[in-house]
Amino acid sequence: MTGIYRIRNIESGRIYIGSAKTLSARLRNHLNCLRARIHRNSHLQNAWVKHGEAAFVFETIIVCAPEHLLWYEQAFMDAEIRRRGRRSLYNDSLVAGSSLGRKHTAEAKAKIGKANKGNKGSLGKKLTKEQKEAISVRMRGVSRSKGRTIPPDVRAKIAAALTGHSVSAETRLKISKAGKGRHVSDKCMAVLKARKGIKQRPMSAATKAKLSTAKQGQIPWISGRKHSEETRAKMRAAKARRRAFLAGILGERASATHEEPADVQIQQAVA
Repeated sequence: MTGIYRIRNIESGRIYIGSAKTLSARLRNHLNCLRARIHRNSHLQNAWVKHGEAAFVFETIIVCAPEHLLWYEQAFMDAEIRRRGRRSLYNDSLVAGSSLGRKHTAEAKAKIGKANKGNKGSLGKKLTKEQKEAISVRMRGVSRSKGRTIPPDVRAKIAAALTGHSVSAETRLKISKAGKGRHVSDKCMAVLKARKGIKQRPMSAATKAKLSTAKQGQIPWISGRKHSEETRAKMRAAKARRRAFLAGILGERASATHEEPADVQIQQAVA
């Protein structure tokens, strides 16, 4: 669904106006960035941290043709500024614009390439053998764990401390809350993908025998399990709530299309 949306702070009344070719995808992007505290709009991010997620609602203003997105976005921002002033908007820029689908000309590409050539900071900088050796010598021994061997008595103490250790429900809840909305960087994802191809260390016959003995008589927790009718009802209700939540955020009821710009309609919609 293509159209104009706004993120409204119900406590302060300030809003963020934007346009998107796919409103649902843009919503997910905003939510993920705000929850992870990496949103590029610092004003909106700070307000999110201050007031909390419950203070914000995502609303679809209108649905329009893709070629009218920028026109409507600019018109809505102008109408909001005329009505309540500049400070009512979280938007950093007051000019609607998008780099979506933008292609640089050959001349522009040549200028960008020429400007990026040369030793500007570390960009394109090549180290000599002497510099590499100096860095290698300086970094030796810096890592506290690389190549370190743990003595047997220390290993025994660690094993004894962890034996029978269980994480409390309160601690598990804290770990779960801390992990929600966490963003995994591209570098970490690359490392994780590379590790998938690494073969695991083979287990010894003694270890296999211990595992086999420990698992004898155990029945997998999921084996033959069937949900009760009450559990199924709860699952259906939860699924319905999720659908209703997304429908309310995306404003599916605002399905009227606007093929021809009309300033009167825009002012009424903003109000």
